[in-house]
Amino acid sequence: MRHTGTPSWRMRIDNPRSLVIALFVRDRAGLRARTDPVVPPLSPTVEALPPLASRTDPAATEQWERWWAAELGRDDASEEALSPPDFPQLHDGPQLAALVRECYDDAERWSRRRREDHVRSEKERLHRLAETNVVQAVESELGRPARPFDLRIVELPLAGEVGWQVTPTHVVASHALRNNSRAYDRWLTGIVRTLA
Repeated sequence: MRHTGTPSWRMRIDNPRSLVIALFVRDRAGLRARTDPVVPPLSPTVEALPPLASRTDPAATEQWERWWAAELGRDDASEEALSPPDFPQLHDGPQLAALVRECYDDAERWSRRRREDHVRSEKERLHRLAETNVVQAVESELGRPARPFDLRIVELPLAGEVGWQVTPTHVVASHALRNNSRAYDRWLTGIVRTLA
């Protein structure tokens, strides 16, 4: 939130299409990617396709891990669109590009539905002002206004109520966590305390 003429705090909440598509590809192809922290499967569940999963190899998994890390580490919400059929963004990962090409249309449709869910949820949550209320509660605890900070919250349709910090000012929260107001407020309060 910005107050006229004074530095203040800001929280940006987004739902990057590239991350949702990456997770769809991981789940659909049955990739056993290693991430830290472990990233749960998507919700609703995306079933692995046996014919697709049987063609995956360790190179595709390693390429997916690099793609995931690069997309997750992006500092802003702007996205370079995936460009079928060649997917130049995946030029250094031919095995992964083949998997993405194979399930891109399904991933795009699934991602679009999740985006619609995200927008609908944001409209429902708007009246709650969860983020503003958390900052105000922390300010009350501290007895002073919060220091200026800019926090990016990436919401993903993951199974379970999970959240983690990518950096001190970049976090990931599952849709389920954000929908549980008590758990989300408690989780976000800890993050805001370190920034405020």
